[in-house]
Amino acid sequence: MKTTRRCVICGTEISRAHYQRTPERTVYSRKCAGALPKLAGPNRKWKTTEFGGGRWKLGGYYALAKSTLTPDELALVPEDDLHYVLEHRLIMAKHIERRLETIEVVRHLNGIKTDNRIENLAIGSYQDNILDHVSLRRELALWKNIALTLLLIISEKNGQPHSN
Repeated sequence: MKTTRRCVICGTEISRAHYQRTPERTVYSRKCAGALPKLAGPNRKWKTTEFGGGRWKLGGYYALAKSTLTPDELALVPEDDLHYVLEHRLIMAKHIERRLETIEVVRHLNGIKTDNRIENLAIGSYQDNILDHVSLRRELALWKNIALTLLLIISEKNGQPHSN
């Protein structure tokens, strides 16, 4: 006989045979265990973290425990089995005053995942999000080339050969 549970973070099924010992991870999968803050005590992921109660970093983004949300905020988040919501999606849903569709992606315009100011967020598609990352990478490469060129010019002026 197998017992089956769902991970509260990613929703994957966790199963074990009746003769296996009880796992220490009772509510989340192995994949998600590393993403949670390491705090002592039961129900540790909902305890006060460095970001405040019910808030932690998940994959570089801030996540909020649904148990800490107001009823108005709960009406804006998806009704799924997960016990958390990504903060940038909640902020955008509050801004547009409706629940986000699953195909809508909330993009961080400056590429910083923790910068959840409304002026830094935009709704788009997956393709828009990919293009944002490509353009940020190209811009970074351009500034790196400019910095290396300036370093080369300065070192030649000082009579020192530039070494890569």
